[in-house]
Amino acid sequence: MKNYKILLIHSLPPKKFRFKGVEEVELLFKRFYDPKYILEHNFFVSPTKAIKNYDFDIIILTSTFLERISHEKTYERILKKYSFLEKKKSFKIGLPQDDYWGQNVRDKWYSKNLNLIVSVFDKNQWPIIYPLSIKKNVKIIRGHTTYINSKKFRVIKNKPYNQRLNDIVYRTVGMPFFPNRYGLLKSLIGKFFLKKHNLDFKMDVSNDPKDLIYGDKWVEFLSNSKAVLGSNSGSSVILRDHSHINRLINFKKNYDMNSLIDFEKDFFNKKDRGYELTDISPRNIEAAMTMTLQILVEGKDGGILKKDEDYFCLKEDFSNSSELIPLLKNSDRLRKITLSCFNRIKNNKSLNEKNLVDKINNHIEIFFKKNPKKNNQSDFNNMWYNNLKNFCFSFIHHLKFLIKKIYYEFNNS
Repeated sequence: MKNYKILLIHSLPPKKFRFKGVEEVELLFKRFYDPKYILEHNFFVSPTKAIKNYDFDIIILTSTFLERISHEKTYERILKKYSFLEKKKSFKIGLPQDDYWGQNVRDKWYSKNLNLIVSVFDKNQWPIIYPLSIKKNVKIIRGHTTYINSKKFRVIKNKPYNQRLNDIVYRTVGMPFFPNRYGLLKSLIGKFFLKKHNLDFKMDVSNDPKDLIYGDKWVEFLSNSKAVLGSNSGSSVILRDHSHINRLINFKKNYDMNSLIDFEKDFFNKKDRGYELTDISPRNIEAAMTMTLQILVEGKDGGILKKDEDYFCLKEDFSNSSELIPLLKNSDRLRKITLSCFNRIKNNKSLNEKNLVDKINNHIEIFFKKNPKKNNQSDFNNMWYNNLKNFCFSFIHHLKFLIKKIYYEFNNS
């Protein structure tokens, strides 16, 4: 890879508070380009004059940065603090994920600020999600919400099934912020299993955000369970702009939370619902690596996993859930399904991170053939103040967490 000077902007929290799968995707390029030529910057830190004036070859805007477009207040910050991006002659790459949330606003911003979009959605969805970007000739290629390294993707913590502590595990964060078919399934699947199968399985299932498990501890948790629940990651609806989002928030305030299953058809117009904007998720990858059976509600799963071969396909009405009782007692069947899932993911070229970077690099080379730049010999030495500000952001974040933890423990002692 050429030593391009790269600006990478994200809004990740400090390392201690990151989901491992999210961090790996956000910082993907640091594994393929020399890190000393990559300036990592956090959205919440105001960019310095040095950043604004520097002649970067490439600017990478990750999903955690681009998701700030969907929030009215943080979008105002983008317009105020990051307006310099539009004028940059760099090759600008967007790695978005939740483009159904504030779709019109995102598409308009992409059309002005990006040269390449790496979309997690099927190509047939692009005209729906990126009409203005397509009109402005922004290049789009297919990506995913997660990727694998073929050398590092291997079975880890492969504990025999009869030695695993739990039969079924699951973690989510309760009801979705904006209710839709897939978000509701994520929330309801855990409650359903606890209610119907409490006496059939040993389960560790929670919808409480306080019970979320991060980083390597999540992998350890998975490796100690025979199976994990899951459903398609994504949305069945599209929120067009901030006004649409605000109307949803107000509508939800007066809506019976026990009837959220009807929310989609009661709030959304026909043109804004009934979609399948989904993809495979890091949770699928982590389960495959620990040889943990995935109990997934039937869906496309990025067009990668095959039902009944790579996972147990749970019907949306949960009518076949009792079939899991004998399955989780059969180690040979568990091994066959989980091994099939592992090999399917390992052999899928679209999930390979090197293939993605090679594809992006081809677009970069084409761009610079058409738009040649002088060899940029300057280094990042004048970025010390920007790096200091990013360090201070991380330090303050940790300090706030520590204060909250001490306060919570003091009041609950």
